[in-house]
Amino acid sequence: MRSLIFICCGLFTFNVYAAGFLVEPYGGYSSGQLAIKYSDSYTDQSLRSVRKEGSINGSTFGGRVAIFLGPLFIGGDYQLVNGKRKFEQEEGQASNFSTKTTFGILGLQSSNGLRLFAGMSLNSETTEATLTQPRLYQGLALKVGLGLRRQWPVAINVEYVQYNNKKHEQGDSRGEISELFKIFNYSSINLTVSLPLSVGL
Repeated sequence: MRSLIFICCGLFTFNVYAAGFLVEPYGGYSSGQLAIKYSDSYTDQSLRSVRKEGSINGSTFGGRVAIFLGPLFIGGDYQLVNGKRKFEQEEGQASNFSTKTTFGILGLQSSNGLRLFAGMSLNSETTEATLTQPRLYQGLALKVGLGLRRQWPVAINVEYVQYNNKKHEQGDSRGEISELFKIFNYSSINLTVSLPLSVGL
Protein backbone atom coordinates (compact mmCIF):
# COMPACT_ATOMS: atom_id res chain seq x y z
CA MET A 1 0.00 0.00 0.00
CA ARG A 2 2.83 2.40 0.91
CA SER A 3 4.61 1.66 -2.37
CA LEU A 4 1.39 2.40 -4.27
CA ILE A 5 1.14 5.78 -2.56
CA PHE A 6 4.75 6.59 -3.51
CA ILE A 7 4.08 5.59 -7.13
CA CYS A 8 1.01 7.83 -7.28
CA CYS A 9 2.89 10.72 -5.74
CA GLY A 10 5.75 10.27 -8.20
CA LEU A 11 3.35 10.07 -11.13
CA PHE A 12 1.85 13.42 -10.26
CA THR A 13 4.88 15.46 -9.24
CA PHE A 14 3.60 18.72 -10.64
CA ASN A 15 5.65 21.59 -12.00
CA VAL A 16 4.68 25.04 -10.82
CA TYR A 17 3.62 26.50 -14.15
CA ALA A 18 3.04 30.16 -14.73
CA ALA A 19 -0.51 31.00 -15.73
CA GLY A 20 -1.01 30.22 -19.41
CA PHE A 21 -3.59 29.70 -22.13
CA LEU A 22 -4.22 26.51 -24.11
CA VAL A 23 -5.94 25.94 -27.45
CA GLU A 24 -6.19 22.25 -28.42
CA PRO A 25 -7.98 20.95 -31.52
CA TYR A 26 -8.49 17.18 -31.69
CA GLY A 27 -9.91 14.38 -33.79
CA GLY A 28 -10.27 10.62 -33.63
CA TYR A 29 -12.56 7.62 -33.35
CA SER A 30 -15.68 7.15 -31.22
CA SER A 31 -17.11 3.77 -30.19
CA GLY A 32 -20.48 3.98 -28.45
CA GLN A 33 -23.12 1.73 -26.96
CA LEU A 34 -26.86 2.37 -27.01
CA ALA A 35 -29.57 0.51 -25.09
CA ILE A 36 -33.24 1.54 -25.34
CA LYS A 37 -36.59 0.24 -24.22
CA TYR A 38 -39.69 1.74 -25.76
CA SER A 39 -42.44 3.09 -23.52
CA ASP A 40 -45.80 1.39 -23.05
CA SER A 41 -47.46 4.29 -24.87
CA TYR A 42 -45.12 4.44 -27.89
CA THR A 43 -46.97 5.40 -31.08
CA ASP A 44 -45.94 2.21 -32.91
CA GLN A 45 -47.75 -0.47 -30.91
CA SER A 46 -45.48 -3.23 -32.22
CA LEU A 47 -42.54 -1.57 -30.44
CA ARG A 48 -44.15 -1.00 -27.07
CA SER A 49 -41.92 -2.30 -24.24
CA VAL A 50 -39.45 -3.69 -26.81
CA ARG A 51 -35.77 -3.48 -25.81
CA LYS A 52 -32.97 -2.93 -28.34
CA GLU A 53 -29.20 -2.77 -27.97
CA GLY A 54 -26.58 -1.70 -30.45
CA SER A 55 -23.52 0.34 -31.31
CA ILE A 56 -22.79 3.87 -32.48
CA ASN A 57 -19.38 4.05 -34.15
CA GLY A 58 -17.82 6.86 -36.12
CA SER A 59 -15.58 9.91 -35.98
CA THR A 60 -15.21 12.58 -33.34
CA PHE A 61 -13.55 15.97 -33.48
CA GLY A 62 -13.60 19.25 -31.62
CA GLY A 63 -11.43 21.48 -29.52
CA ARG A 64 -10.55 22.58 -26.01
CA VAL A 65 -9.60 26.00 -24.67
CA ALA A 66 -8.30 26.32 -21.14
CA ILE A 67 -6.42 28.51 -18.69
CA PHE A 68 -3.61 26.95 -16.65
CA LEU A 69 -3.17 27.99 -13.02
CA GLY A 70 -0.21 25.98 -11.81
CA PRO A 71 -0.93 22.31 -12.58
CA LEU A 72 -4.68 23.00 -12.65
CA PHE A 73 -6.49 23.87 -15.87
CA ILE A 74 -10.06 25.01 -16.37
CA GLY A 75 -11.91 25.76 -19.58
CA GLY A 76 -14.34 24.57 -22.22
CA ASP A 77 -14.54 21.66 -24.67
CA TYR A 78 -16.70 21.45 -27.79
CA GLN A 79 -17.12 17.91 -29.15
CA LEU A 80 -18.90 16.59 -32.22
CA VAL A 81 -19.52 12.87 -32.87
CA ASN A 82 -20.73 11.62 -36.26
CA GLY A 83 -21.58 7.94 -36.24
CA LYS A 84 -23.76 5.14 -37.52
CA ARG A 85 -26.26 3.55 -35.17
CA LYS A 86 -26.76 -0.20 -35.63
CA PHE A 87 -29.11 -2.29 -33.50
CA GLU A 88 -28.36 -5.99 -33.03
CA GLN A 89 -32.05 -6.69 -33.72
CA GLU A 90 -31.90 -4.89 -37.10
CA GLU A 91 -29.09 -6.61 -38.97
CA GLY A 92 -27.83 -4.68 -41.96
CA GLN A 93 -29.66 -1.46 -41.06
CA ALA A 94 -27.81 1.67 -39.97
CA SER A 95 -28.94 5.22 -39.20
CA ASN A 96 -26.97 8.44 -38.95
CA PHE A 97 -26.50 9.45 -35.32
CA SER A 98 -24.68 12.69 -34.46
CA THR A 99 -24.05 14.42 -31.15
CA LYS A 100 -22.71 17.87 -30.37
CA THR A 101 -21.81 18.79 -26.81
CA THR A 102 -20.27 21.75 -25.02
CA PHE A 103 -18.48 20.86 -21.78
CA GLY A 104 -17.00 22.83 -18.95
CA ILE A 105 -13.78 21.01 -18.01
CA LEU A 106 -11.44 20.85 -15.04
CA GLY A 107 -8.17 18.94 -15.01
CA LEU A 108 -4.64 18.40 -13.76
CA GLN A 109 -1.44 18.32 -15.83
CA SER A 110 1.65 16.57 -14.45
CA SER A 111 5.26 17.37 -15.23
CA ASN A 112 5.74 13.95 -16.88
CA GLY A 113 3.10 14.67 -19.53
CA LEU A 114 0.17 12.80 -17.98
CA ARG A 115 -3.13 14.64 -17.80
CA LEU A 116 -6.43 13.86 -16.07
CA PHE A 117 -9.60 15.81 -16.73
CA ALA A 118 -13.36 15.69 -16.24
CA GLY A 119 -16.20 17.66 -17.75
CA MET A 120 -19.89 18.39 -17.38
CA SER A 121 -21.91 19.57 -20.34
CA LEU A 122 -23.60 22.92 -20.58
CA ASN A 123 -25.78 21.38 -23.27
CA SER A 124 -25.87 18.24 -25.42
CA GLU A 125 -27.88 17.64 -28.58
CA THR A 126 -28.18 14.34 -30.44
CA THR A 127 -29.77 14.04 -33.87
CA GLU A 128 -31.00 10.64 -35.09
CA ALA A 129 -32.02 10.05 -38.69
CA THR A 130 -35.42 8.35 -39.00
CA LEU A 131 -37.64 7.28 -41.88
CA THR A 132 -39.66 10.51 -41.59
CA GLN A 133 -38.03 13.54 -39.93
CA PRO A 134 -34.82 13.67 -37.90
CA ARG A 135 -35.39 13.26 -34.16
CA LEU A 136 -33.55 15.54 -31.75
CA TYR A 137 -32.64 14.56 -28.18
CA GLN A 138 -31.48 17.12 -25.65
CA GLY A 139 -29.92 16.70 -22.23
CA LEU A 140 -26.66 16.63 -20.33
CA ALA A 141 -23.40 14.69 -20.52
CA LEU A 142 -20.44 13.84 -18.32
CA LYS A 143 -16.92 12.94 -19.43
CA VAL A 144 -13.68 11.77 -17.87
CA GLY A 145 -10.43 11.62 -19.77
CA LEU A 146 -6.78 10.67 -19.65
CA GLY A 147 -4.15 12.20 -21.90
CA LEU A 148 -0.42 11.80 -22.49
CA ARG A 149 2.06 14.14 -24.14
CA ARG A 150 5.81 13.63 -23.84
CA GLN A 151 8.23 15.26 -26.27
CA TRP A 152 5.79 14.86 -29.14
CA PRO A 153 3.99 17.80 -30.77
CA VAL A 154 0.70 15.91 -30.28
CA ALA A 155 -1.10 14.34 -27.33
CA ILE A 156 -2.95 11.01 -27.19
CA ASN A 157 -6.23 11.01 -25.27
CA VAL A 158 -8.88 8.51 -24.25
CA GLU A 159 -12.27 9.61 -22.90
CA TYR A 160 -15.42 8.05 -21.53
CA VAL A 161 -18.63 10.02 -22.08
CA GLN A 162 -22.04 9.28 -20.55
CA TYR A 163 -25.06 11.01 -22.08
CA ASN A 164 -28.28 11.69 -20.18
CA ASN A 165 -30.96 12.86 -22.59
CA LYS A 166 -34.07 14.42 -21.08
CA LYS A 167 -36.17 15.79 -23.93
CA HIS A 168 -37.06 14.91 -27.51
CA GLU A 169 -38.22 16.87 -30.53
CA GLN A 170 -39.42 15.74 -33.96
CA GLY A 171 -41.21 18.21 -36.21
CA ASP A 172 -44.00 19.79 -34.16
CA SER A 173 -43.84 17.02 -31.55
CA ARG A 174 -41.75 17.59 -28.43
CA GLY A 175 -41.74 16.44 -24.82
CA GLU A 176 -39.97 14.39 -22.17
CA ILE A 177 -37.90 11.47 -23.41
CA SER A 178 -39.78 9.21 -20.97
CA GLU A 179 -42.78 9.55 -23.27
CA LEU A 180 -40.86 7.54 -25.88
CA PHE A 181 -38.50 5.34 -23.87
CA LYS A 182 -38.41 3.66 -20.50
CA ILE A 183 -34.64 3.26 -20.97
CA PHE A 184 -32.29 5.36 -23.10
CA ASN A 185 -28.66 4.65 -22.19
CA TYR A 186 -25.98 6.07 -24.47
CA SER A 187 -22.25 6.16 -23.71
CA SER A 188 -19.07 6.28 -25.76
CA ILE A 189 -15.32 5.76 -25.54
CA ASN A 190 -13.33 8.20 -27.67
CA LEU A 191 -9.71 7.80 -28.74
CA THR A 192 -8.27 11.06 -30.07
CA VAL A 193 -5.07 12.75 -31.13
CA SER A 194 -4.82 16.44 -30.24
CA LEU A 195 -2.50 19.34 -31.01
CA PRO A 196 -1.89 21.38 -27.83
CA LEU A 197 -1.04 24.99 -28.67
CA SER A 198 -0.09 26.96 -25.58
CA VAL A 199 0.70 30.59 -24.81
CA GLY A 200 2.55 31.65 -21.70
CA LEU A 201 3.34 28.13 -20.44
